Amino acid sequence: MFADSVMPVLLQAAIFVRENKAVRVEEVLGQFAEKFPDKSKVVLLARAQVAAAAGHPQIAAKSLAKMDNSTYRFEAGIGPPSLINFENRQLAD
Repeated sequence: MFADSVMPVLLQAAIFVRENKAVRVEEVLGQFAEKFPDKSKVVLLARAQVAAAAGHPQIAAKSLAKMDNSTYRFEAGIGPPSLINFENRQLAD
């Protein structure tokens, strides 16, 4: 039923987030992104958000780096607030 969908892995990640298991979320989403690169944009973005919120900037940066640069535009202030703030802090450093 969900063979061509990212929904099951995102739901699984949401459960891990609720249980405060950010490292497990990062692992599950990372594995999915590697296994299905054609469906990885939203998964990598979710992984970057969780990693940034959990204080893992390297993992967040690696997830964003794997995305096509045209996928997100933080310099224009477009995107999830947590990632915009993360990106702005990285640029300031």
